[in-house]
Amino acid sequence: MKCLVVFRNPSMPDIVLLKADKAFINHINQAARERHLLEDESDVDYLDISVATQFFSPIVASYAAMSNELNSPYSSIKTHNDFLFVLRQCDGYLYIAVNGDETESELFLQRKLQVLQRLLTFYYGPILDQLRPDTQSARKTVWEEFTRVIDTWTELYNKEQCFLVEAIERLQVNQTVNEICISALETVLRKLRAVGEKYAVHAMLMVDAKLLALYSSRKASEFQSSDILLTTLLAQSFYPTTETLENLLSQSVAQSEWPTPFSQNLSSASDEFLSAGEEGSDDASSYYSPADSDNDDEGLDGAASRVKGQPIKTKESSKQEEGAVGCSTSSESLSEGESEFSTPPVSVSPNKQLGKKEEKELPKENEDVSRGSGVATQSALQGATVSASESIDNERKDCVRMPAFLQLPACKCSPHVLQFVPILPGTTMVIVIEVRFQLAKMISKTLDILTQIGQSRNESETHLHYSPRLIIESLENMVKQICDHARKFKTNCMNRHQEDLKDTWNNVKRFGLQEYLDTHRTVIIPARLESALSEMCRLLKVIFRVRYFTVKSNPESVSKRYAEAIKDSQSLLRESLYHYQQYLTIKAKRNITMTTYLEDFPGLVHFIHVDRKTDQITAPSISVSEVPYDGIVQSGASSLVKEKVWNIVPTMHEYLMQGFYTAALRQGDFYFSYYIYFEDVTGKLVAAQRSMKTENTDIPGILTGNFFKDLVERCFPGIPHGMIRCCELLCIHLSVVPIQYVTAHARRLSASLWETSGEVATPVNLL
Repeated sequence: MKCLVVFRNPSMPDIVLLKADKAFINHINQAARERHLLEDESDVDYLDISVATQFFSPIVASYAAMSNELNSPYSSIKTHNDFLFVLRQCDGYLYIAVNGDETESELFLQRKLQVLQRLLTFYYGPILDQLRPDTQSARKTVWEEFTRVIDTWTELYNKEQCFLVEAIERLQVNQTVNEICISALETVLRKLRAVGEKYAVHAMLMVDAKLLALYSSRKASEFQSSDILLTTLLAQSFYPTTETLENLLSQSVAQSEWPTPFSQNLSSASDEFLSAGEEGSDDASSYYSPADSDNDDEGLDGAASRVKGQPIKTKESSKQEEGAVGCSTSSESLSEGESEFSTPPVSVSPNKQLGKKEEKELPKENEDVSRGSGVATQSALQGATVSASESIDNERKDCVRMPAFLQLPACKCSPHVLQFVPILPGTTMVIVIEVRFQLAKMISKTLDILTQIGQSRNESETHLHYSPRLIIESLENMVKQICDHARKFKTNCMNRHQEDLKDTWNNVKRFGLQEYLDTHRTVIIPARLESALSEMCRLLKVIFRVRYFTVKSNPESVSKRYAEAIKDSQSLLRESLYHYQQYLTIKAKRNITMTTYLEDFPGLVHFIHVDRKTDQITAPSISVSEVPYDGIVQSGASSLVKEKVWNIVPTMHEYLMQGFYTAALRQGDFYFSYYIYFEDVTGKLVAAQRSMKTENTDIPGILTGNFFKDLVERCFPGIPHGMIRCCELLCIHLSVVPIQYVTAHARRLSASLWETSGEVATPVNLL
């Protein structure tokens, strides 16, 4: 029995996300019937939100009391019937994971909650209210989407070593295949920029859960490791690999059922996640305005000139666009109800175009969904996009386009567009397109400062990191810049929002912000000031929503050219990798270049090495093939090794969280050793300058936080970023191997991995 639930405003519980399996739903419904909260004939496979709220309310209230009154919230609860509750609060939301069958540990549930939190930020940025649309149908679509993605993550965590330790696994291919992939990806970006996607800056190929190739344009922002891993997760969610190695090798490419070409499916009026115009146009009708003025054309090689166009305007479509953006002059506006706007659904090209008769009937069927999600119904008229979760069982889906907020050094919620294109069975191409992020950067920074101000003094250690005068000056400057950007829209709603933001900021200052910042840390924030800060945060999120969650139509000419470019790119990559399909399939299952480690290190059964500077994992593959023989599933040595690895990694991470950077453990026939060590740029081992022990609640990984980055900064204060490399090494030996040989193997193994990494160990004299 498993459940994930997210509450908004724990003091007044409101469920914004609920994911539960059938066993948990049946358990809650049975308990509700015993308490006469449900009728006997109610649906047993459906969990009513009001019923779930009543059952979780005591836990939420208890957590809020412990957190607010005693400043000592608990992280987990275990009941007498062995139900385990793990709780985590962040940014005004309370995340709860429940397990009632003792199949998931507390550490795993903590990791699941932190991955969920990171995933929600990836989808929505700071606007998590989008999780719960107004209509039940739209809410079901959104929740099913996250249910599918979380289930995919759970499956990958239990199957792939890269998700177990949260690192990127590069597919080790020969030089020929690598050159073919890089050349093809470069051509793909050039084609897309030539047809208007001026800021398509990254293109990557993945085989199963492994990264095959990544090509980035010059001066493009660095694609962070955590975003690459999340993109891999989504690719596996959209295009799961369900066939075994034996089945894939038994069929040829010609026998595979490929998706139909989708150049015709991306119709002229397809709704896509594009930024609204910031060029001062009244209707924000420019095709694409992705980068700020500081991101000039020189940052991209071979970038084509901007393509603009006017969408087809009709009386009906004009009304629909106005309703989608929410800029009407009626009493219903964003300032009065944030729920009017929600995230555009993940776009998937349909299998076929609708006929004229179907086009006329479709808006009536989807009228409620379109109004509830805030999506322009122009897409319904053309039948161009549907929700990804609605088509996930469709084997012929061919293209997925979705918004995403990546974590860049300059902006932790940088808006992007991701496009997923299937190439071969198990092989997917992802195109990453930048969108203007200057406004998102300012809003994110402002929200961070306001959140720190509104937190309890005991919770926020960085509360008085800067002087009150500097904090107020910084907020004053950012509010001014945000209002200047919002004014460029020249619409009634944005003008009203930026004026309301100015008035609220004046109220914050008038209600004693500076006096509060000057007071002692134990002083409670005044009620009027707290209310004004809350209203200011709400308005910032409204502006963010209008700016980055607007769906608009593309001009006909650009959309057709773009669809043709995607089709050509897909064909190019299929032809380029056609003869390497089986090679890539085998490499994805057995991906290791160091094939002689069993001979070179006698007694070494398995190892995992992670370079935390680049977050790349090197480890022998564990191929578990459970082929039944006479009706009995035979579990061989690979299954035993896999079980040991998946059991020992969480244990070693617990030791690491306690401050131990070396651990050794003997269990039965195996000896486990775990090392955290540091190297300089020449590969020389260096000792930590400070203790590693910390109170950090993040779990080691890249999806669950910045554990290893913070670890390096804490152990080597003042040293420039990138000068110190942190590495993880886990070794599994047979227990008969003496301890001195285990240590010697670890040293030699780390040196061998350094030599094969391609890094320059010593300075090279080129003269």
